[in-house]
Amino acid sequence: GAGPAEEQVDQMPTAEELGMPETMDLEFVAGEQVQVIPATLYIGQGYSIYVPDTGWRKETEREDRIPVDVWESTTDEYVEIAIFRYGSVPLEEAITNFLEEQDDYVFQDLLLGSGEVTEPLEGIDEDGDVLKFIMRVGTEGTYIVSWKYRDAYSSAASQAEQIVRTFVLT
Repeated sequence: GAGPAEEQVDQMPTAEELGMPETMDLEFVAGEQVQVIPATLYIGQGYSIYVPDTGWRKETEREDRIPVDVWESTTDEYVEIAIFRYGSVPLEEAITNFLEEQDDYVFQDLLLGSGEVTEPLEGIDEDGDVLKFIMRVGTEGTYIVSWKYRDAYSSAASQAEQIVRTFVLT
């Protein structure tokens, strides 16, 4: 049963409280075809994201005291989505930290302006693996959301991009 200690935990808002549907259909292109898969709202610490009901496995890992929520594709070993929660770390510092962690990747056009960069930034490593990321700053602090893949045409890679597009700060 839930003892008093367990009730102390921050209650995550419900989909209803966020005014968001519990489920939605994600559309993505696989080969020549547009496919539709059902996805369910995942509510994380300060954010929400829609994750397909099949084909993805959540893992939580920590790197350097930074909590990271990770989803791995179960159909393509090269595809994963990671949400880095930097908290009160300023955006530029978070980006610097993130890039140090991802030092296998070369980012051609990384310009650190002020404010949010809305377009994903893209890096490539020597194996041809691609890493893209977006950054968002909200009331819970700084977030970097990345996704990586080897084959841009794999259905998991297409799904990853659509999943990341559903990321919002709550």
